[in-house]
Amino acid sequence: MKIFINKSNFLRNLNLEENLVNYEEIVKAAKNYYSPYKTVVEIQGSLISINLSGVNDPAEINEILIATKSLGLVKLSQAVQVLEKLCQNDPGNKVYFSDLYKVYELKGDLDIVLEKLLNP
Repeated sequence: MKIFINKSNFLRNLNLEENLVNYEEIVKAAKNYYSPYKTVVEIQGSLISINLSGVNDPAEINEILIATKSLGLVKLSQAVQVLEKLCQNDPGNKVYFSDLYKVYELKGDLDIVLEKLLNP
């Protein structure tokens, strides 16, 4: 399960000042928040991408989303907008493009994924 969180909201809700926190501290805070799960955390511009491994139960997924909502859970459409801008600003960054395709897949927009793959 992959979720996207607005970095500023996440830090504010944990009472951390954005300008006083570095990349490693943000990753550590996100991993601590989701400590029951194996997490992979990436920061991309204003988004924190959190991949929670082993979460398959719909009730558990719903609980995670409710808990995360207060931290600034980003709607997939917002994630697409941010990732598209990141891809435009840094067209050589394959991580941004990979995450953008993953978000399109999560949204069920497989036709857009195919179009973007065929016509980058």
